[in-house]
Amino acid sequence: MCIKEKAREYDGETYDLVSDLMGMNAKDAEALEKAYEAKGYKAKIYCNEMYPGIYPKGDYFVYARN
Repeated sequence: MCIKEKAREYDGETYDLVSDLMGMNAKDAEALEKAYEAKGYKAKIYCNEMYPGIYPKGDYFVYARN
């Protein structure tokens, strides 16, 4: 799966895609999210979650903003 969105909106703010365009695994995406947050960015992981709290198999995309 490849995502075409270079930006997403969360809580009325626009976040830019900072992860691989082809997606990442859950562990790498979470590490990238934490790395951006450590630099002072707001970061969010977008994925197709079927069950809350359980990472489904598939591609994850990380979005961030200052």
